[in-house]
Amino acid sequence: FETIHEFSDEDEILSMFDIIRTRHPKKAEDIIDAMMKHKGPHNQVLWLSLNHESILEWAMRLDRMESMKFKHECLVGKHPAVSTDDETKEALQELLQKIYKKQKRGGNCEIDAYVREKPKRFCFFAYPEDHAKRELKYKKGKLTTGLRWPVMEHVFIYEPESEKLRISAGLTRNVKPMQEAFCKAVLKLKGIPDGSTKVYDLSLLMKPEFQFTDNLKHPIESASLRMLKAVVKNDYARKRRLTCEGEPENGGTEFVQTMMRKAALAIGVNPDKLIITNAKITIVFKMPEGGRKPVTFTLNSGGSSNLEEKFYHHIAHEYLEEWEIAKLLFAKEDEAA
Repeated sequence: FETIHEFSDEDEILSMFDIIRTRHPKKAEDIIDAMMKHKGPHNQVLWLSLNHESILEWAMRLDRMESMKFKHECLVGKHPAVSTDDETKEALQELLQKIYKKQKRGGNCEIDAYVREKPKRFCFFAYPEDHAKRELKYKKGKLTTGLRWPVMEHVFIYEPESEKLRISAGLTRNVKPMQEAFCKAVLKLKGIPDGSTKVYDLSLLMKPEFQFTDNLKHPIESASLRMLKAVVKNDYARKRRLTCEGEPENGGTEFVQTMMRKAALAIGVNPDKLIITNAKITIVFKMPEGGRKPVTFTLNSGGSSNLEEKFYHHIAHEYLEEWEIAKLLFAKEDEAA
């Protein structure tokens, strides 16, 4: 009942309409009409949970996906005719099981897929079996121990318009084999395209001339650099690290930049010898209805971030590309060479 209460509001009801139309295109309007005959959103969701439980399960899954951290991203090109049929899902399942077989897990693995619109996104959900865990339980009234096989949840999102493949894989650090599996099974490529890896060039945030520019499509009220982390270049013996964090009154980068320069000089290091490894930025968007929407996120120079699968988080990443912070690992001149 807690779940039913959680999904009993107008926005969630509308999102469930989309799920119904996607999962049951031929019966969609009949299901929606039957659902709306019940009075109030709570009763409507309750009816749906009793008669079409899978719809509520998909609503929970997509809601969970929106709060996931998609730290791993690469460019894979435009492939508008992506298939989500059983053959494609089985191909991805087999490749993922091969990856996990070496780790003695993934014996069972289910794949499901969902296509979201505006922008079009092909979402693949993978559920490989994890290592067995021993836990306490009762058996015939007696306390004992038993084995449980947990399930991992990995989500692949491919967006043809931006050519991006993003993966949320929990604590998994090396996702390259998973990226390659998706490219082969779903996009029918030989592997990950060359020069596809994206990184964040955080060195720009230490340049005095750098500015957070605005655009008319998604106007912003302000953008602020809130934090920088740095290591000293070639400081192998002492491995010194610096972190500077603050709240700029008027946005921009100058406040934290100045802090970092002073911190470097205080330990006898030329600021030009710093390598910026992490940054925190806040963008305040102007809402169409007159409000404001702040989005705060952190970036790692290796290409990871804590941006989520939400509308304004997508726009934040577009700004990172516009500011040339997000860029390909290999520059175009390197590719041409």
